[in-house]
Amino acid sequence: NDNDDDEDDDEEDEDDDQDNDFRAFKEDDTAAAAAHGASSTASSSSSLRGTMHEKWRESLGVRALEMFHRGDNLMSLVYGDDYNRRVRGLDPKKQHHGAAADKGDEDDDDYDDEENDDSDQSEDDDFFKIKKKKNIQEEDLDDDDELPNPQVGEWSDEDKCEDIRNRFVTGDWSDPEADDGEQLEEEEDDDDDDFDGDDDDDDDPDNEITVEGMDQEDDDDDDNGGKERLKAAFNAEYDAEKAAREGGNKKKKGGRRDDDGEGGVTTYYDQVKREMEQQATLNEEAFKEASIEEKLMHLGCAPGLYVRIELHAVPCEFILHFKKNHPVVLGALLPSEHTKGLLQVRVKKHRWHAKILKTNDPIIISLGWRRFQSLPIYSILDRNETRMRFLKYTPEHMHCIGTFYGPLTMPNIGFCAFQRAGSGQASFRICATGVVLEQGKSFTIVKKLKLTGAPYKIHKNTAFIRNMFSSSLEAAKFVGAAIKTVSGIRGQIKKPVTNSGTASSGGAGPDGAYRATFEDRIKMSDIVFLRTWTRVEPERFYNPVTSLLEKSHDSWNGVRTIRDIRRQDRIPIPTRKDSEYKPIQRSAVKFAPLRIPKKILAELPFKSKPKLERKHKNKTMEQRRKVVMEPQEKKAYSLIQALNTLRNERAKTRKIAETERKMKRDKRLAKENEKLELKRKEKRKARYVSQANEKAKRQRMAEKRSKGGRSTDD
Repeated sequence: NDNDDDEDDDEEDEDDDQDNDFRAFKEDDTAAAAAHGASSTASSSSSLRGTMHEKWRESLGVRALEMFHRGDNLMSLVYGDDYNRRVRGLDPKKQHHGAAADKGDEDDDDYDDEENDDSDQSEDDDFFKIKKKKNIQEEDLDDDDELPNPQVGEWSDEDKCEDIRNRFVTGDWSDPEADDGEQLEEEEDDDDDDFDGDDDDDDDPDNEITVEGMDQEDDDDDDNGGKERLKAAFNAEYDAEKAAREGGNKKKKGGRRDDDGEGGVTTYYDQVKREMEQQATLNEEAFKEASIEEKLMHLGCAPGLYVRIELHAVPCEFILHFKKNHPVVLGALLPSEHTKGLLQVRVKKHRWHAKILKTNDPIIISLGWRRFQSLPIYSILDRNETRMRFLKYTPEHMHCIGTFYGPLTMPNIGFCAFQRAGSGQASFRICATGVVLEQGKSFTIVKKLKLTGAPYKIHKNTAFIRNMFSSSLEAAKFVGAAIKTVSGIRGQIKKPVTNSGTASSGGAGPDGAYRATFEDRIKMSDIVFLRTWTRVEPERFYNPVTSLLEKSHDSWNGVRTIRDIRRQDRIPIPTRKDSEYKPIQRSAVKFAPLRIPKKILAELPFKSKPKLERKHKNKTMEQRRKVVMEPQEKKAYSLIQALNTLRNERAKTRKIAETERKMKRDKRLAKENEKLELKRKEKRKARYVSQANEKAKRQRMAEKRSKGGRSTDD
């Protein structure tokens, strides 16, 4: 033990000698630096960096020994004293262990920090980092303090364990009701305050803020002039960057931090609101002594003022039937919205509406500031996207394209449609919804057209067709079009027939006839048809809803649909005899026998030649002669006849029994079907009665609503 104590004393003496040598070297360097700073105050910072860049090598070993005694590691250098205190369980006041535990050690540490700062600046001159260095008082260090293990912390302390837990979560375990986002913002604000370096650190004499990469020496009063200049330059540069950053953030909608340093987050709305308040304050100060007329002239009407508006060309019915309890909204229209044209919209039948919509049925469209009645045409884009195909009805569960005449409106504006104006409907009112796609003077919408004709002259594969076109000019437009017969023979239109032609060439036909060629010879009974497309134009109908001009706002009636006209006026649906279904009666076709020319028949192989013999008018010898059977042949013939008779009798008996059995089965099934039919009738009757009751109930509710509306109007 004595030997160990002696060895420890020897090691402490060696450490004291090294520390004293280092302190003396430090004082010499400090004096030299002070003299150099006083003599060359106006020198550039690059020369100072070069001088300090050469000095850091001289005390490399001493600083390494100091770091070893303090127990520093890479994490401590990166995260500072907070890492040693919270994670490793070390006290920053007790990390300096050794014989040199006086004021000189603090100076040495300052010198080392300055050396490290200069070395870091040499690597990156544009990177500045603020860090704090605390003065370690001599009374804080005790001789009895033991050097803790740099690898193992004091894990028995629960407070330190809780601190470690807080490093792995965005919040504080001790406060379950605290907001993690607010805590993170407070930590970021603390970091920003540390980076600014102009808060509490300037008032604390023990905490001195230094900038890495600058020329740093001891806290003497001799070099305060150079430090102040560098600090002023840095503050000016930092303020300029901060102002530019804040100016860029004003253009964004996201939040930014307040300028007062309180750490609050403001949005773009708050910035605009603040600017409006500032502008309102300036206006109030500028027009403080102005009259009300001048304020209205320059500033306009402030919110909350009553104004009087003069309207021109207002119908007298609007004043006669005006209701004070019915609000009227005044709006403005763009200059382009005063003109009318065709609008193409994407429309879909509302899923709650009972029936699908029909083309050219009037509907009331609520688009922008207007409500008007129009006649839309529905269409859909073909799969190959070559044409806009006409639709007679809207699809059940998909969008389609609608085209109608109305006021021009900008695209991407939504609308809704109604079939009737008024609240007396029992079902859902909105029939369709959509959005405006395009506006223009005209749109190309086509529908299928099938033209039919009949041949009146046939020459092998050429035929003359009539009753398809009304004039030769119309037939000339379809030259080259593909045609087809009902039997499937394809053909092509070649040339219209002129009346000046001869009868043999087909020119004597009616006006609109044409010559066509086919793949095969057609018959006079064939029907030739042509598939083509015809253009459909929407009706230019625009009827604005003038419900405010009526005595009752629900009494406005627009254009009625054809269905409503027929139902209200009891007009029967017109029928066409040509469109009615008729029984098809086709006579049996007798084909001509196959005739093969003799030359071709001679060249055919034997198996391909016809094997049928010609019928003879007279009977052959075999047919005319009589056959006389032998006695044995007679017996065999009579036996076969007896067997056939027995077989036929058995088949007849079996057939009769099967017929009787089938009749009994049919009677049994008929009785069962009667019972089932009675049950079905009872169910249908009960269903019809319930439906009639529901319909009557809906009608009564609608009548009550209409009567209630009329009473309130009166």
